[in-house]
Amino acid sequence: MENRLNEEVQKTLNSLENVEAASAPDFFYTKLKARMENELVTQKSSFSWILKPAFVVPALALVLAINVVTVRQFLKSDNAEVSSLTAEEVFMSEYNLNANYSLEIY
Repeated sequence: MENRLNEEVQKTLNSLENVEAASAPDFFYTKLKARMENELVTQKSSFSWILKPAFVVPALALVLAINVVTVRQFLKSDNAEVSSLTAEEVFMSEYNLNANYSLEIY
């Protein structure tokens, strides 16, 4: 069995000796590189306006303004809620002690 396996392996290896090496057309790498550079330039120009300062600065200012408004609203609602509650009520709400878990027996 092992001898037959070795024969098959040798037969396969011998068949590979007759195969010619793959060859590329002349100047294949140069043409490929030029095509890739052209595609890169085309892609770059289609989205280059996004990275211009005329677009980036207002976008960042808008994001910053939204964050400031959100933080102010969060702090304002947090302060109003805490100031109206006593220390005991805050403690009870933090640990969910004000929930009514009653068991009804029929």
